[in-house]
Amino acid sequence: MPKGKRVEKEHLFIKIKMDWKRIDSMLENFCNGTEVAAAMGVHPDTLYNRVKEKFGIDFSAYRAQKRAAGCEEIRNLQLDSARGDKQNLITPSVPMQIWLGKQYLEQKDKHETELNANVGVSIVELPAKKPEGAPVSYNTEE
Repeated sequence: MPKGKRVEKEHLFIKIKMDWKRIDSMLENFCNGTEVAAAMGVHPDTLYNRVKEKFGIDFSAYRAQKRAAGCEEIRNLQLDSARGDKQNLITPSVPMQIWLGKQYLEQKDKHETELNANVGVSIVELPAKKPEGAPVSYNTEE
């Protein structure tokens, strides 16, 4: 190649196919965009752009939707655990019932009683200063 000539290299871009079921599953399991992008083998910006391209919303909104679905699934599993399942011989979970009661029904283990008491303050007059040279007395009933 002669000196001084610049050769342009062709850039070959391969559009990686996104596994949307896996992406959704990861987001429902509370993974962040960087983790999902790494699992897909793409840069996070590529993932964010693909979400915008496919669904017409920002990645943060898409992630919030999937995260909400994950929260709903956990809540359903907790409630199923608390209720039990007679068909599958699963007994209700009392600890789960207690936990759900604390989280959603403001139930507590202990009943706390608030004590309001009026505290009286007494003002005691101190005796006048003794003249110099007077005997010192440790008796408080003078």
